[in-house]
Amino acid sequence: MMGRVLVVEDDAQTAALLRIALEDEGYEVDTVADPVIALLALGTGRYTVAVTDQLQPGMSELEGAAREWLEAAGRLCPTVLTTARAWALRLSAAARRSLADELGLKAILSKPYDVSGLLRCVEQAARRKGGARGSMLAV
Repeated sequence: MMGRVLVVEDDAQTAALLRIALEDEGYEVDTVADPVIALLALGTGRYTVAVTDQLQPGMSELEGAAREWLEAAGRLCPTVLTTARAWALRLSAAARRSLADELGLKAILSKPYDVSGLLRCVEQAARRKGGARGSMLAV
């Protein structure tokens, strides 16, 4: 087993596809759609990596509750954010790395993303679990 991944995704089809891809790589995978339940799950310490969508409906920018939630997730577990929100699409790769570092995330991937790139991020984050905050991965 490669580790345990929590997929935090409100779209059931996307969550199912991520589960298949991660399980094919040897990870145990749990999925959850609710961000509050996700933080409770991450707080158990059972997860090697979290892969999360930006779940706060109605927030087109990364502000307020969305930012606080991501910072909390990043403190609890190495976290990779996937998002199709406009704010992420406007960022250069360097700006995405800087923001991920600021939030304590391992990576920010803009949708649509290449699944092999996501798997690389998860693998690198799993290897760095417990590393210093801000050890941003190259994406």
